[in-house]
Amino acid sequence: MNDKIDHWQRSDRVYQAQGMVSVQAGCTVDEALARMSKRAEETGMSLEAVATAIIDRRIRLATRS
Repeated sequence: MNDKIDHWQRSDRVYQAQGMVSVQAGCTVDEALARMSKRAEETGMSLEAVATAIIDRRIRLATRS
C-alpha cells in the first residue's frame, strides 16, 4: 500500500471518516488519515472499506483520553 494517498484519490466517505476519527481521537486530520491507512494495511481492507466501517460505526479507531 502506498503510504502517501493523494487527495484526489480520496472519496467523500474517506474525508467524512477522516473527520470523525480526528474528533474521536483529538488529532489532526492528517493523523486521522494515517490511522485509517494503518488499519487498512493491517487488516487487508481498502481505505474506502475502513472509511465505510467508521461511518457505519463498526470501527472506532481511537477515543480521547
